[in-house]
Amino acid sequence: MTEYARPRLVLSRCLELEKVRYNGEKIAYDFVRQLEPFVDLVPVCPEVEIGLGVPRDPIRLIEGDDGVRLYQPSTGRDLTKEMEHFSDGFLSSLPPVDGFVLKNRSPSCGISDVKLYTEQGNPSSSGKRPGMFGQAVLDRFSGLAVEDEGRLRNFRIREHFLTKLFALAALRGVAETGSMHQLIDFHARYKFVLMAYDQTRMRELGRLVANGRGTAFQDLVAAYREAVARWIALSSRARAAEACPAIPPKPIVAVAIPRWARTALAPVGSATIAFLKPWLVPRTRRMHRLFPASSSDVKSRASGPTPCA
Repeated sequence: MTEYARPRLVLSRCLELEKVRYNGEKIAYDFVRQLEPFVDLVPVCPEVEIGLGVPRDPIRLIEGDDGVRLYQPSTGRDLTKEMEHFSDGFLSSLPPVDGFVLKNRSPSCGISDVKLYTEQGNPSSSGKRPGMFGQAVLDRFSGLAVEDEGRLRNFRIREHFLTKLFALAALRGVAETGSMHQLIDFHARYKFVLMAYDQTRMRELGRLVANGRGTAFQDLVAAYREAVARWIALSSRARAAEACPAIPPKPIVAVAIPRWARTALAPVGSATIAFLKPWLVPRTRRMHRLFPASSSDVKSRASGPTPCA
């Protein structure tokens, strides 16, 4: 049986793995437990890596005249240089990876929603921004599948994330083979997924694969992978879903994976298709997902805005 590349995913250690949060706890996260058998995890906790203990006093992003700094109010320590040094060293030493799942709202790992404070300790009028490690990830790996655990509780965002993660892993495997035949095979088997995002651009990728200008293989794969990473992005409908959480999923007796999905996802193998099944079945108000939502997912949505009618 043909073996395919497993996604290599960088994951915040406090998400289901280890008790390394500032309060000595970890985040129970069913999604990580479900995903772990199908990916190779690269755990990281930037705050522990720069020498902060467990438990530890909280840290904050402080906005001042000299920019944004990472600060521990209880000790008066400025941790900016330590975090910048760790982020640069860790990200530079990574093997090829396909995505990141990081802790949301963390002053180190957050990727969009970290609170800023003034030097006087008050919330800043500048709003929110990525954490220091999260910003370094976005600067270097913005084309990969990068999300935080809070956003991934939204099933539509999760669907796009998984699509991108597994597609990029498959393309990494193609690049490692050095075979033009493998790239053509990838394009043939993933064309329905690519078409679902943009038919015109899917045809552009087809012309790229035709390699009419005789581009070197590694350059060709790099251009193809960059295009796929850019085009498999959140649709406007998915972004709207952030403001309107999905209806809580309900278990159903049986749902078949659509034929187009079985064909398009053939490269990732039957085991991975079984894992992805809840996100591939048709989604309507009467037909939700095979797997019921975890209690943490339901609680997260219950505390959010009222679902759209």
